[in-house]
Amino acid sequence: MPTTVGASVGARTNITNVLDFPDEILGKICGECTQSDWICLSLVCKRFRDFAAARLYRDFNIVFPDEDDPFFDAPVDGLAGGLQTFASSNYNYAKHLREIKLDTISVGQKAEAAYKPYLATVTCGKFMNTLFLLTLRKAKSLDTFRWNIRVELGSPIYQSLHEIKSLRRLHLRLQAGPSVYDNPPPLPLSDAQYPQYAATASGMQFVHPGDGPPPLPPASSTSKSSWKTRTSKKATLTQEPRTIAGFRNLESLSVLDMDSLDIVPQITTCVRNSSSTLRELQLSFSFALAMQSRRPVAELEMDESEDDDFQADPLITTANYDNNGPARIFRAQEERKAQELVLGRIFEVEPSKPKNCDPPTEEKAEEQTEEKISTSQYGQQFIYDVTHAFTRMMMHVNGISDFGHLDQQDALDTITEAAKKYVESEKSKIMPSSSTQAGSNDDDLRQAQLPDGEELSDQRPKAKSVTFAAEPEDLIDISDPEELPTADPQSNVDTGMADIMADITSSENLADEPEAEESFYSATSSGDSDLVRISNARQKLDRILADMEKYVAEKLGEGNLGQNASQYLRETRGIGLHSLSLHLIPIKASVLSKAVDLHTLERITLLNVGEQRKFWTMMMMENKQKRLPLRKVFTDDVCLQFLQLVSELDCVTEVLLLQRSPKYNPQSFAPRPTTTIGQIRKMILKKHMGSIQRLMIKNQADDSWDIDDRAMRIICGKGHELQELAVIMGMQEIHTLIQNIHLVPNLRALQIITFRSEDTCLSVMRETRRFIVDALSHCVGPKLEWLAMGEEERAVRIVERPEVPKLGSSAKGKGPATATGPIGDHTTGTQFPVAPMTWDDESDSEEEDQTLLSGFTLEMIEGFTFYDISDIYGIRIFEKEVVNGCL
Repeated sequence: MPTTVGASVGARTNITNVLDFPDEILGKICGECTQSDWICLSLVCKRFRDFAAARLYRDFNIVFPDEDDPFFDAPVDGLAGGLQTFASSNYNYAKHLREIKLDTISVGQKAEAAYKPYLATVTCGKFMNTLFLLTLRKAKSLDTFRWNIRVELGSPIYQSLHEIKSLRRLHLRLQAGPSVYDNPPPLPLSDAQYPQYAATASGMQFVHPGDGPPPLPPASSTSKSSWKTRTSKKATLTQEPRTIAGFRNLESLSVLDMDSLDIVPQITTCVRNSSSTLRELQLSFSFALAMQSRRPVAELEMDESEDDDFQADPLITTANYDNNGPARIFRAQEERKAQELVLGRIFEVEPSKPKNCDPPTEEKAEEQTEEKISTSQYGQQFIYDVTHAFTRMMMHVNGISDFGHLDQQDALDTITEAAKKYVESEKSKIMPSSSTQAGSNDDDLRQAQLPDGEELSDQRPKAKSVTFAAEPEDLIDISDPEELPTADPQSNVDTGMADIMADITSSENLADEPEAEESFYSATSSGDSDLVRISNARQKLDRILADMEKYVAEKLGEGNLGQNASQYLRETRGIGLHSLSLHLIPIKASVLSKAVDLHTLERITLLNVGEQRKFWTMMMMENKQKRLPLRKVFTDDVCLQFLQLVSELDCVTEVLLLQRSPKYNPQSFAPRPTTTIGQIRKMILKKHMGSIQRLMIKNQADDSWDIDDRAMRIICGKGHELQELAVIMGMQEIHTLIQNIHLVPNLRALQIITFRSEDTCLSVMRETRRFIVDALSHCVGPKLEWLAMGEEERAVRIVERPEVPKLGSSAKGKGPATATGPIGDHTTGTQFPVAPMTWDDESDSEEEDQTLLSGFTLEMIEGFTFYDISDIYGIRIFEKEVVNGCL
């Protein structure tokens, strides 16, 4: 029996072919291969094809090169070939897709020109949308979708993305201008080729083209009804397609270059549906939308001398009030107010419309006009009644009708002025409800007609009576901020218990309902009021118990306790983001404090978002209460509050500071900070230089942030963890860096943004790079690999080239050569070496000179763009978003 078992085990472990290995081992083997090896493996068999395809088609990355890039006219079109493979192959390669990425090398107009042939309005763009749709229908395991080009995606593509349950990271850069998928314009009213239809009271009626114009619809009976029944701008039957609103449970969401605020409700829905899983959020406005909220720049006036011969007809010339200065400034102010509410609308923490921001609609304008008319009539009536009553009183007392006495006239003027002030004060207290206005005005009139010493009794029901008479499901305790919004029965329970305690302690609540009032008076007359109160409290308690049972049954049956818990956490603490990036979107400290859990933020990027002082002050207060985990910051408003916050943090690993030029557009709403390099050195470098890994100090306005000698010594002396450095420096600071470069062993990338030198010759910058490389050749520790000077977005790579020894140099020595050496004669079988044909003493001296070298040299390889370095090697300071200060 043991022999049989051993034989079976030996038979199972006897592997004679590579295909006998399990999938785990084959997967590990294929993971060590290169891309060319995977292509060869895919042609071996179906099993190897699965392993090779899972790695070849895992990521689909397409980069649109610039026009001046050498790869712009490449013979191989990776976009067309890849989409054709995914859409038309018999084998489903799209099932291996995990990431789809479309990006550009540059930003701005240069990037838009790169993908201009693929816009959705041209034929090539429509074909691309169709192929992507076919690909996404097969890609059921997609995890990341990064669409970083301003090409509009069609609604079917969004629908296919909504159906991919594994999608967790979404990056969208919206199109420029209006959508091409908007509702088409209405058909022309008159066309001789097609039949026409006219709307009548009985329905649609066919009208022959030759019968003249269609009949007019029947006129309304009153002007008010026709005013109310006007059609809105958008048809009620049309519905906006679900684009961003259809995504759920995302971990990363980026919506950039918003050209209109109409997309904000879609983002709000997406954030709400992903609030429990969202960890990274990036939002930005487009340049065009941001410029709408800026004050218009003064335009150059037309030279009158050029238009002396041109005279406009005064009969047809009209004043254009929409393009003049005050109108444009007013529109910019209104647009700024609307943009300041965007974050509140997205996070649902503040009202979506400001006071007096949007013009009132026609219906609201009519209602407000009627309310003003009624209020004015009541006020004038009140003033007339008071004046007339005083006149009659004075005539009755004095027996005269002439008010010529100064005292009587002064008294009359005093009462009239007091009445006017009273009416004006009542106008400011009027509520929007017309019923409340009418009631308050009637009370004023009745109060004015009452004799002295009597007050107007309130005949209207109290607010508490309305609450008591309502059904249990209408009882919601809105004063409790910790209450779950979806747990209506639970709120009924809290409100009901409060009513029970009120009934036990007081008997005034029994007069709220008619039946309770009768029972109260009957019980009071018979002395049984306590029994009545107990019976009413028992009835309320029964209803509360029923609501509690219903509440528990619903929650346990639906299984949405987790959703309610996430909603509760969002309302009490905010969304637990780890990274928040905003660009061109105005921020408010009150909104971010309610919407985001500040004690989970690890990275913050705020670029051109207005004044940031209040936000950094709020962060300082939060940090004093509980230490913040903030480690990475990128801002263009380096105020003293920001420096103070960074100095109080426990640890910082990434500090990117930017100061824009005064001519930069869109202009910032924040005042220009007055910080200097001395303040940055004292509050950031001295405290956190030992933990900072990436440091950028870039000032495009002036030289107040140029690195001085003291700051460079701190960077070199404490920057043991420094990996990337981008600063502005002069010749003295470069000498300090070269002398102490061995103290920064982990430095991988160095960018001298601006080289301050009196000599502007290009050879100075070229030789400066060589000086830095020469200093590196004498150090073993530094790992500096990338070096850039200037803002041309190109860098050189520093590589180490070892010296290759010549043949025969290793065999030279004082002793005789052995027969097994490389110069032995193995063909003749002799054990003696072959004598050299010539003797050259100069070669011996050259080889001896080469042995005195270090054994390796450093070379600089040019031609690397910032995009390639950041995308392949992960250098943060070379990313185009960091270089250009945008998202």
